Amino acid sequence: MDASNLEKGRPIGWQNSELFSFIEECWNNSLAAVGNKGISCQRLTEIDHQFESMQKQLKPTSIEELVPGLLFLRSFVAYRASIMVLLSLPTDGFPLLRSSLEYAGYALLIRGDRQLAEGWLRRDETEPSKKLVRETFTQKRIRDAIAAKDTHLSGIYQELYERTIDWGAHPNEKALTPSLVRDSFRGDSKQIQFRMLGESGVSLDHAIRTAAQVGVCGLKIFAQTINVFQSEQVTARLRELSTGI
Repeated sequence: MDASNLEKGRPIGWQNSELFSFIEECWNNSLAAVGNKGISCQRLTEIDHQFESMQKQLKPTSIEELVPGLLFLRSFVAYRASIMVLLSLPTDGFPLLRSSLEYAGYALLIRGDRQLAEGWLRRDETEPSKKLVRETFTQKRIRDAIAAKDTHLSGIYQELYERTIDWGAHPNEKALTPSLVRDSFRGDSKQIQFRMLGESGVSLDHAIRTAAQVGVCGLKIFAQTINVFQSEQVTARLRELSTGI
């Protein structure tokens, strides 16, 4: 079996670059985070397994089923990408968590609506399609669509959506101040210091917990969206994954 690229020596372009050295530091931080936060990270793995299990059940037979299925796949990728990032850069994982949530919300809004599914697919082909998408895909409409299925789940979606915005998906104060080195604001300091890498503290714990909540919330929305997911087995498993988060 051939060695993976991680087992091979680094190319010259990688070795002599501050950018790629930073990526190595991120990787090192991620390994440390999983080692230090084993129980929390195990929950993330279990949620990932559920995404994968549900993915294998996807068998769309119409455009109304195809688009939500594609959005499920993108939500799954965004969830994985968020974990990859937040283990070393907690703040920067929040935009990806928001993305994972939004894919789920879009899927439920499109569910069973052929005109909307086609309009979404052809968004950039005609002005009417673009207008339809702009006017339809609003957070209020998404919340209302979720609430029509599960009022409690709609409230969770909104709380998590706003949290991702507050903590990194938008350029807000909460996303900035945790990375500042306070001592660098003293009068004798020559420059403002800023931590690019996250630390194994409150910010990381908050990001990991939010990721677990977002993952389960998104899966519950998809369980209301795609018929093949509407089973007692999926419902029971999602209930288990919700416990303690």
